[in-house]
Amino acid sequence: MKNFVDLKNYLIKEIKPQENYQYFIFKELINSGGQISYDELANRYDAEYENANKTDTRTILRDAPTSALSRHGYITSDKNNVYSNFNEEPLYYKDTISWILEKSLDHWAKNKSIKGLEFREGVIKTDREIEKFCYENNIPRNLVENIILSINRGEKQIILDGPPGTGKTYLIKKIVQFLSSEDSIYDLVQFHPSYGYEEFVEGLRPTTKDASLSFEVVSGKLLDLVNKTKSSYPINQTPNSPVK
Repeated sequence: MKNFVDLKNYLIKEIKPQENYQYFIFKELINSGGQISYDELANRYDAEYENANKTDTRTILRDAPTSALSRHGYITSDKNNVYSNFNEEPLYYKDTISWILEKSLDHWAKNKSIKGLEFREGVIKTDREIEKFCYENNIPRNLVENIILSINRGEKQIILDGPPGTGKTYLIKKIVQFLSSEDSIYDLVQFHPSYGYEEFVEGLRPTTKDASLSFEVVSGKLLDLVNKTKSSYPINQTPNSPVK
């Protein structure tokens, strides 16, 4: 049976909706524990969106959207009800799926199309992998799951706070190693009052050449990482794309 990872791949790679019905069916199935009647589904849809078609919403939902999702193996249905046909695992992925559906429905409401909506690939770890890693390294499981969710949502910063000497650097090093692939690169930077833009991004540095002093633009830690990166996690660089 399919699971949340399969569903994520379907939502960001395979789905080809003519309307927003498939997203809505998934959202309501997840919110309703995996089963909902077509009558209730239609009532909820009409309460949120305008049905500009002559055909009633219940009939529309039972037709093409149901056929598409059944054909791909994500739902089953009978005359009155629709049922989810995927396992809700890894469980921590549930929030990611709900977030993708919310963003997709919002995009559709504003644009009446799915064009222009893109999701980046994220981190996929099984419950067993997370449990083993947390047990072996004595790291809180909820911390690891929250970091994975943040990465999958495209959040650009993750902050661990706490008093000095409580293991924050140790934790994040271990977690980065756990989430990285063989091609991943990372570095540790300690910010302090004298650490400036020149060291972190780029800046002028004095150099000597032919017994004369000159200044050259030298990359800092951040640009060094970007320049070393081809297609590795966690920073992806595409050809001819500016660094943002």
